[in-house]
Order: sequence, then structure tokens, then C-alpha cells
Amino acid sequence: MTMTFLLLACDTNPADSGAAETADTGSPDTADSADTGAESGDSAGDSGDTADTADTSETDWCTASVVQFAGSDGVVEDVTASFLSGAYLTLDAPGTLHVCPGTWYSRVLVRAAIVVEGHGATPADTVMSGGESGTILDVLGPVGTLEVRNVTLDRGVGLDVDHNSGGGGIYCEGEGTVLAEDVVFSNNFANDGPGLYVRYCETTVTRSEFVDNIAEDDGGAATIWYANAAFDEVTFTRNTALDGGALCVFYGSATVTNSVIEGNQSEHFAGGVWTNESTLFMSDTRIADNHNTVDNGGGLLLAGEGTLERVTFEDNEAPRGGGLFVYYESIVTCTNCSFAGNVAEDVYVADYSSAGGVSLTGSDDWSFSCASNVCTTTE
Repeated sequence: MTMTFLLLACDTNPADSGAAETADTGSPDTADSADTGAESGDSAGDSGDTADTADTSETDWCTASVVQFAGSDGVVEDVTASFLSGAYLTLDAPGTLHVCPGTWYSRVLVRAAIVVEGHGATPADTVMSGGESGTILDVLGPVGTLEVRNVTLDRGVGLDVDHNSGGGGIYCEGEGTVLAEDVVFSNNFANDGPGLYVRYCETTVTRSEFVDNIAEDDGGAATIWYANAAFDEVTFTRNTALDGGALCVFYGSATVTNSVIEGNQSEHFAGGVWTNESTLFMSDTRIADNHNTVDNGGGLLLAGEGTLERVTFEDNEAPRGGGLFVYYESIVTCTNCSFAGNVAEDVYVADYSSAGGVSLTGSDDWSFSCASNVCTTTE
């Protein structure tokens, strides 16, 4: 593994940037990078030893250090220094990054198949903070798979114009795969997809949360370009964007199941979710209290093809299509969906008539389909 350190002229304490404080969990004193090891007689804690080869199958990763990288070749390296100094860490060989409980200043350039594993009881115990200075996990393919588990990605900022200033938490471009499980994406900022921005990377997010992220343009929580993405048991709350307050999908496909999209806001299109020339499958999901103050779609704006099963649209608001806005020529099937309290109407179907479209009023367990700008109730 090559470690590249790029020192930045910024505050190296993420807590000073507003990152969440984390209680003392018994890990070593992180204020002094020289004291991150065990007793001097322990080879893992010996300041002169930066790598060891050992059986890592039952290692207590938080006894000897704060952050360690276990390469697939069996070599273990203490990489705590980069998480204290404000330096970028480059990982260009496969392995697992073990992160102990605490709040750590984290910017990692992922250039190989990497697992990031938090060792707290919950994601809130292990906070990887970008310190409002850059992307936390930057993936440039082809790299294989990035797996992220049991951590919070907080206060990352998409600053790189070569990345379309996207992705404060995770940025992935190229022939790669992103798997996020039990991850909290919070307080991230970017032009597009501040929590998660993927371009060509296949993506699966499970049992995770996107909260309080802000995009200047598209996708207040996440933006997907030219890729397939799946979200299961994911909550999107209090995210904000110009378009797509929670999620944007462009020229790709998304599957959203057993999820909650609530309390998000946009200033143009889609307070909740916007799919554009894409395919959406959504089931057993609640879309509620999302707001679009200017244009189309409070909860969901669908442009392309969509299959919705047992989706609840409740108390969403937009000038047109408070619950669901069906764009011109889009094909939508909605089975046993429920609508209540949406403003200005539950469903708006855009067409080429002089009126510009048709407003529909839904109900509980309502099924309908739309094609060629015409909607038909099927039950």
C-alpha cells in the first residue's frame, strides 16, 4: 500500500468545524499522535514499527491504535497519523480500514478494493469527518468494490471541480461498486449529491440514513448518474437541493424499498425524488412532508418509467403534483398506493393539451397506470 500525505492549510480538529462530539470510549488519547500505540514492548504500539504481519482474524483493533489498515497481504499498518493531521490517505492496495470509536478527520483516496469498518456499537460512535475541507471517501475506478460499514460520514464537502463538485461523503466514478451498510450520511455539502455521488458505479445502500445534507444543485442527499442503485431500509430526512431534495437519478435505474423519504425540500423540481430518463422501482416506502416551493413535484417527479407498489404519499406540497408529478410520455404503474393531504393535488399528469395536464385525486390502496399522457384506474 502506498500512503500519500497531502497536508492542507486547515484546522485539523474536525470538532472545531462543528462535527459531532463523541464520548470517550476508552480508546487511546487522540490528541497526541505519538501515543496511539500500546506499551512500548508491544510491537503494534512501538513507534518505530509502522507495519506488522499477523493473524488478523480475531484482532481487537482498538487496543493498540485508533485507525489501522490491514492489507489483503497480511500486513497491518498504523495510519492514525493521517486521521489526526488533516492529510489525505491514499489506499492503492486491497484491504480493510479499521476505524475505532471517536471523531476523526478523514479524507481517503480509494484506489483499490477497500472495506471501511467502524468498530463502535452504532454508526454514531465512529464519525469520519471531512472537517468541511474535502470528500471523505473518494473513489476513482476501476477499483473493484468499496464497502463501508457502521460509520457516520459527516461534514464532507465536494470541492473538486473535476468531480463536478459532487460527493462530500462518498464520491465514486468509473468501473466500481459501492456497498454502504449501517452508514449515516450527515451534514455534507456539495454541488450535487453531497452525501453520495456516483457516476457509473453500481451502488447498494442498506439500513442507512441521509440527514441534513445540502446540495447547491441536484440531489440533496444522493445523486446517481448512468448507474444502477438500490436503497433498502434507508431514511432520507431534512435534505435540501435546488432539484431533488432527497435523491436524483439521471439516465440510470433505482430501486427503493422499505424506506422513508420525509421532510426534504427543493426550490425547483421534486421536493423528494427526481428521476430523469431513468427507471424506478419503489415499494413499501413512505414519501411524506416534502416540499417544492416553485415548480413540479412535491414528493416524486417521475420522468421515464416507474413501478410503484404500496407507496404512501402524504402531506407533500408543490404548485403542481404535490404527491406525484408524471412527466410527459412517462410510463407509470402504481399498485395499492395511498394518497392523503398532498397540495396542490395528489397526482398531476403532464400532457400536451392547452391546460398542460390533468390533476388526479387519489385515496387509500389506489391503483392506476399512466402511458402516453393518459392515466387509467385499474382497481
